[in-house]
Amino acid sequence: MHELLERLYRASPIAGQHALISLYGGYLRLQRYGSAHGRVLAELAESEFLPQDRLEELQLRRLQVLIRHAFETVPFYREMSKRLGVVHQDIASLADLKKLPVVKKDDLRTDPERFLSSAFSRGSLKRVNTSGTTGTPLSFWLNSEALQRNYAF
Repeated sequence: MHELLERLYRASPIAGQHALISLYGGYLRLQRYGSAHGRVLAELAESEFLPQDRLEELQLRRLQVLIRHAFETVPFYREMSKRLGVVHQDIASLADLKKLPVVKKDDLRTDPERFLSSAFSRGSLKRVNTSGTTGTPLSFWLNSEALQRNYAF
């Protein structure tokens, strides 16, 4: 599909190219600044001036939700959990993160499918890449909410 759009763009007159670029810009804007973006901005504004203890509590709660999600739906973390005998309840503090192995970029490059959550359909995910300024670019997938959350930050 991407190649077809590129051929259409190249074959179009300048005015058509301008229109296509504007449409593409609108498409990107919708992807980046949809409803999740506004919700995340509101959450960030609400948490910006929380006392340190409340902010740390919020961060820990969100970390625990993320860890549980990863252990239950991501093959890499399910396998790691079984191999190390660590369950998501074992991660009750930031210090407990030491119980988890460091994921290396090569792990992601070797078998990226092992890092995809079964909670999302593959068709709902957008593949994004790092720039590769420190070496080889890294590809990973985001759902629309994660992409908008990234832009909110």
